[in-house]
Amino acid sequence: MAESDVVIQITVPEAVVLDSFLRRFAETDELTIQDQAEQQVLWNLQCLFEKLTDREWPSIESASAVLRGEV
Repeated sequence: MAESDVVIQITVPEAVVLDSFLRRFAETDELTIQDQAEQQVLWNLQCLFEKLTDREWPSIESASAVLRGEV
């Protein structure tokens, strides 16, 4: 695993709900929470990322530039 990789672990039910949420967004281009389970999965992910904040994170601008292929 590369030093710049972030690995998170989620349960199978969380993965199913998250996949459904992301597929709906990809198909409709609307990012809306339609179910309490979707909200819970997003909160769970946020908590997982909060646990990783002891590392040095790039700024949102820097991370966005990398994802756009500008760096």
